[in-house]
Amino acid sequence: MPEQEALFDLTPEEHKGIVEQTEIEYAQFSFSNTQKKELIFYLEKILKTTDLDNYSELIFKLTKDKYDKIKRWV
Repeated sequence: MPEQEALFDLTPEEHKGIVEQTEIEYAQFSFSNTQKKELIFYLEKILKTTDLDNYSELIFKLTKDKYDKIKRWV
């Protein structure tokens, strides 16, 4: 039986008033159940090495850092 695709959102948790201070935009991604578990595991491990508070900030930072490294080729 194929894995069920799981939709989930990465809503910022309430830390330092982030939700009240931010215009919230949502992005939903579809992952297999295994990928979702792995992604959350990786995000949690990486988050502990930063001064960031939530997945949304971390994903934005990782994406921007990667883009900044490759933008001269894009």
